[in-house]
Amino acid sequence: TVNDNVDFVSGSTFAAEINGSTVGLEYDQLVVNGAVTLDNATLDLTWGFTPAPGETFTLIDASGGIAGTFAGLLDGDQGLANGMTWQIAYDTGSISLSFVVVPEPASAVLLGLAGLLALRRRRNSV
Repeated sequence: TVNDNVDFVSGSTFAAEINGSTVGLEYDQLVVNGAVTLDNATLDLTWGFTPAPGETFTLIDASGGIAGTFAGLLDGDQGLANGMTWQIAYDTGSISLSFVVVPEPASAVLLGLAGLLALRRRRNSV
């Protein structure tokens, strides 16, 4: 917790570990009783577990608001961690990561083949 403003200048890095779902105990969170400015700082995440789909982690919580973005990460941009896709969200007072389910390539191929077989059977029965 910081009781002042925090400015991440270009070239600086915000490093956070995510090893579970409990804030402060299993994953890092910066709480700022002031404003946060992100001037294209780098976000460096270390993952120690695979989060559940839909799970959200608030990395920075700032009562005075957040201005700017991390380098190369605009609102809604996605990344990959432990085989799952995450999405970053910049709200006026927080920065969070949420996770969405992305089928494994093999599963997507099997689903596509099953659809083609079903379509072929339907055409043959008509």
